[in-house]
Amino acid sequence: MAATVPAYVQALPALHLRRLIVSSAAFRTWVGAGTEQAAFDNATFYIDPPAIPDNGKFAALGPPQDDEASFSLSPRGAPNDYAVAGRLEFVLRAPRTTSDSIADQVMDFWNTCGQIIEEMVANSGTTGGLGARLEFTELQGTGPLWSHEDEDQDEDPYILAFYTVVFEDGVV
Repeated sequence: MAATVPAYVQALPALHLRRLIVSSAAFRTWVGAGTEQAAFDNATFYIDPPAIPDNGKFAALGPPQDDEASFSLSPRGAPNDYAVAGRLEFVLRAPRTTSDSIADQVMDFWNTCGQIIEEMVANSGTTGGLGARLEFTELQGTGPLWSHEDEDQDEDPYILAFYTVVFEDGVV
């Protein structure tokens, strides 16, 4: 059973991040989706069981998996008016072949990630056909990282990159 769609003040920014990721034309091209709506299948929440798409390329997102604060709410003065701030994480993952150059695959993935991030920066805080997109103030990344032939024998080889998004006064 799929997880409930994020709602309300604490989880809604994750939906906005998902919309921001799929707003990237580079992401849609990378996953082979023609529209933002079609790309939703390749941008899943951590809490959903990951069904890896046929092409093996996807983003997974959700709250940080650490013990640091990831959400805050501050009143702004008027009734029912508050500022939301926090952190979310997402990972981009792609399959890797063992027959092609690891260096070429990693560089291609890294360039694709960079293009997706650039478009996310351009679309940050905008509203698209699917609704509000997350406006972030900072984005930090780690990777790309890749599996080696002697690791993860029960999994196909992969390349991935982790990102943390910081937002303040987010739209909810």
